[in-house]
Amino acid sequence: MTSKNQRRLSAGDLNSEEHRNIAVVERFFAALNSGDADAAVSFMTDDVLREQFFSSTETYRGTTELRAHISAGRSTWAEGACYPKEISTAGNRVAVHTHVHVRQHGKSDWIDGHVTDTFELRDGKIARFNSYLDRREGFRWAGIEV
Repeated sequence: MTSKNQRRLSAGDLNSEEHRNIAVVERFFAALNSGDADAAVSFMTDDVLREQFFSSTETYRGTTELRAHISAGRSTWAEGACYPKEISTAGNRVAVHTHVHVRQHGKSDWIDGHVTDTFELRDGKIARFNSYLDRREGFRWAGIEV
């Protein structure tokens, strides 16, 4: 169920701020998948906060830490990408159900799984970027019922 203040990309009734926020997140994914950490952090506020809620919580603050985090992670990929599969929005928050399909250098097996990436935008830039293994938890953080 979707409340009045929650919008799904396919609904066709997104306001202009929501369209802009989704476009920023899509451009961020394009930069991430191309391996361009500088381009990826250009879509973030200087004080961006990144948290990953996997087996343990990892936290990164600011574009300098995010650039290093993205570069280090992306440098392990021989091929593949993170594919946004479902994008939903609620005000200034965007939730993305993401298909991760990558092969690391020196390995023949592919990493194939799903995460939920959430974003909070401020003044057209990503101010917060979280990743969750639990889809419902990520969408709930974004204020979107699934």
